[in-house]
Amino acid sequence: MTVTPVSAPDLTAALGEAMRVVAPHMPVDGAADLAALTSDELAGIDMPNGAAGVAVRTVGAVQGDVALLIAPEAHLARTGEPGAADAVAIWESAVNELVSALAEQTGPVDREPARAVEPAAVLAVDPGSFQGAVALMVDGRPLAVAVITAAAPAAVALDAGPELAAFQPLTGGANVALDPRRLHLLRDVAMEVSVELGRTRMTVRELLALAPGTIVQLDRAAGSPVDLLVNGTLLARGEVVVVDEEFAVRISEIVGPDAENRLGS
Repeated sequence: MTVTPVSAPDLTAALGEAMRVVAPHMPVDGAADLAALTSDELAGIDMPNGAAGVAVRTVGAVQGDVALLIAPEAHLARTGEPGAADAVAIWESAVNELVSALAEQTGPVDREPARAVEPAAVLAVDPGSFQGAVALMVDGRPLAVAVITAAAPAAVALDAGPELAAFQPLTGGANVALDPRRLHLLRDVAMEVSVELGRTRMTVRELLALAPGTIVQLDRAAGSPVDLLVNGTLLARGEVVVVDEEFAVRISEIVGPDAENRLGS
């Protein structure tokens, strides 16, 4: 199925109707009105510190980012606290309702999970990606602004099946520096560590013949290092010791990667 994105004028009108659905859920105190904005008018909107922003990326009849910007006084009225902390948790339902109301008028829309955005970055939109904006004005001030930005192609195919992708040739050998702070995300990940004393191969007949007292000969000589595996991958070797009447392994060798930079060699 092929879905053609809605043109900008129609999209702005649909966004205005969608804002009518969301407006009753806003903490409005005063005379409220909806106003369509051009890209220049959007850039002139003032969202001071404490404003919140939540966006949803969409594909289909509406392709791009659908953002909902909330003025500080509206965010404060909802949370009781200044600032834009937990913007997604507070306003996710509102932006999802906005997208759903938009899809009822434009056609099928697939969406990604909501994410927090910086209002100032949305307001400084590139005119080339601007698709539409509607503001909920209260006493001449914007209480909430819905913005759609995208660099949309002429048509977007949904469920059209696989296509061959064309890639630019890879040039240069730029080194990408790994941020060491990202490694901290893995520090509390639980992994299974096991120690392998040795291995053997047995037929089914031999396996069924096992009984208490049977001696199974392994492929490793007495005193040889044992293997320490992490999630089944060989990481180190060591010797078996006893600590407080419990078995332990003293590491004697850390296994280095092979020619293809893989562990377990």
